[in-house]
Amino acid sequence: SDDEEEAAPPAKKPPSQAPTPTKDAAQIAAETFDVADSDEEDPDRLPEDAGPYPPLPPARNAAMAEEEPSEAQLSACSAAKRAAGQALEAGDAARALEKYGEAIMTGAATALLFVRRAELLLKLRRPCAAVRDCDAALEVNADCGKAYRVRGLAYRSIGRWEAAHRDLSLGQKLDYEDGLADLQKLVAEKAKRAEERRAAFSRENPAARKRRRNAK
Repeated sequence: SDDEEEAAPPAKKPPSQAPTPTKDAAQIAAETFDVADSDEEDPDRLPEDAGPYPPLPPARNAAMAEEEPSEAQLSACSAAKRAAGQALEAGDAARALEKYGEAIMTGAATALLFVRRAELLLKLRRPCAAVRDCDAALEVNADCGKAYRVRGLAYRSIGRWEAAHRDLSLGQKLDYEDGLADLQKLVAEKAKRAEERRAAFSRENPAARKRRRNAK
């Protein structure tokens, strides 16, 4: 369940980063369709937060991924995680964030620990930082339903409707949580409208049509 820590499987090696290609005006326009609704229509919209973001452990290579955390790492992670929980109970979000960071940087963090910090970051109105932590959680455990769900909530908060729809749907499939039906309906409707805008743009813009054909 969401409240239980799972054993941390070996982290996957992150894919190599390819150089970011130069985007033309048509491509930039096409990528904005899922945020085309105005903020006036969505009182829950948050601005995208810029860095610096909370620290993450260095990427693990294939050999490191096979290693289990040491007893010292596990002990330090558990102590920092307890301190974060105590800080949350005392209403000290800043200290909780600091202690979650300490726990994560021990190298013994489970996927759910990354998700817990992501939840706190989202409450602190830092959705992009929350997405980043959910990405890290999914590197540890690609089947962590809560990571998809929290990332979906973060994407929803910045109007990334199609990404939010994908993540919320998969998160609920992997680990169902009550109370999200109305939100899922809203996100699905917004995602459908975004796709309709994208399709209309592609029909009207030859460059976008060519790019979509090449992507298939």
